[in-house]
Amino acid sequence: MKIMPALFIFLFILGCGGPTPSLNSSDADLRRLEIINLSDSSEASEHFKDFVALLEKDPDYLVRAQAAVALGNLKNAQAIPVLIKALNDTSQWVRVDVVIAIGELKGPTTLPALDKVLSDDISPDVRRTTARVLGAIGGQESIDVLIKALEDRDPGVAEISYQSLRQITKQNIPKNSKEWGKWRSEAPH
Repeated sequence: MKIMPALFIFLFILGCGGPTPSLNSSDADLRRLEIINLSDSSEASEHFKDFVALLEKDPDYLVRAQAAVALGNLKNAQAIPVLIKALNDTSQWVRVDVVIAIGELKGPTTLPALDKVLSDDISPDVRRTTARVLGAIGGQESIDVLIKALEDRDPGVAEISYQSLRQITKQNIPKNSKEWGKWRSEAPH
């Protein structure tokens, strides 16, 4: 039985999975896909430094965002300083994924950085994500930060902060920072 050359090549590529995109490719989509492939593999931790370099230096914001996701998924505390630095990225979408990655790591040095983001970031999307992450992290320190955020200029941030406070404390206090502050001063720490 003769197999036509084109069919043979197709079957060969199909059987081998095709060429693997490179983290050094000039095509941003290929770099991003390679991050996804590597972060889902058993070799992900071997690429920690590659993910850090891409987060810090890649010109494409989607690649930087995917590198942040990969670092969060690794749950390697060595990524915390790099992620905290990346909270200053020019792209709000990178900062959103960095906040989520920091939430995955939950290190002791992350709360001051998340507090600053919740208070100061210009993007409501980043502040909303930070309020959600603080609700997932929980803890006494998150409560104080979230009470302050009830006064955020964006109603969505205030609402998510309120829901996060209720999630952490199991309290049904009205969405009012003074009421929450009163409760906080009376509650055991």
